Amino acid sequence: MAESNQSEIQAIGVISCSNLLPSKIIEKIVGTSYEPCNHVEKNFGNHSFTCYPWHISTKYYEADVHFIEILDRDLISAQFADSIQAIIIYLDNNDQLYCQKFHAWKPFIDEYDPDIRLLVVEKAINDSFFDRTTCMKWCINNEFELIELDAEIDSEDEYENDFVDSDGIKRIMQALSAHTWPMMEMNETPQYKPSPKFENLLKKEFQNSLAATVSLSNPDNEQELSSDNDTSTRQRVDSIIEENKEIFESLSENQDLEFEDLFSKFKDLKKKAETLSGEERRLYAEKITIAFWRSLGGSADEIAGLDD
Repeated sequence: MAESNQSEIQAIGVISCSNLLPSKIIEKIVGTSYEPCNHVEKNFGNHSFTCYPWHISTKYYEADVHFIEILDRDLISAQFADSIQAIIIYLDNNDQLYCQKFHAWKPFIDEYDPDIRLLVVEKAINDSFFDRTTCMKWCINNEFELIELDAEIDSEDEYENDFVDSDGIKRIMQALSAHTWPMMEMNETPQYKPSPKFENLLKKEFQNSLAATVSLSNPDNEQELSSDNDTSTRQRVDSIIEENKEIFESLSENQDLEFEDLFSKFKDLKKKAETLSGEERRLYAEKITIAFWRSLGGSADEIAGLDD
């Protein structure tokens, strides 16, 4: 067992209103990842608490939190209350004595003011002392979520409740994982992948631009240019491209651009092309179309000859 005076933790308070110790309830929740020897003592003022480290890893973030055994009804300190991000009360709803003790915890939990409040029972059946209807009413009035570890859901209940997608331990894990933990570390945001339909629409936009560019480059539509004029035009276009050098380089190097950024950049460059005229517009449009077409993985055959 390790010992620590560091009290700045993000904690899940576990309270037992049953003959089970909080450590056994924690073992129920975390299952195979529970290691009874892997706990630390955390001090809050003159109070010491047994805490069990737990690492949360999701698609979006990583967080190190602690399950903390709360044995006594005590406000402890403001720092302790701030550390409690979630409360799990395990209740033996078949025992009248435990149900009476359970109600006595409510004022202290209100002082902790946790974001997550879970009331956990084995089974909320109608012939228990604290029956299902009573449990549900209490949870609604006190901003708790009722979770049954051994729930019996008949076909009629399942049909009426469209929001039931999990229960028991799985639901506890979902509730804890969905929380915004103060000291969590965000993972790198997964790159956005557009739907095939939207990607096809964008490619169609490029194809329309490509067709217009090919039309502009048709000799039948061109006026005869002198060598000097042609060189001057290309230099002006190169100068304009230099102004947007970063965009063209990111496209040519296949950098991972967000799809929305890619579409926005295309619209901006296309708007710039519309301010040009004649040969300048044709050359600029060619370069834009080639760069974006390649970045989207378009067929090389369709732009063959444009970048000669």
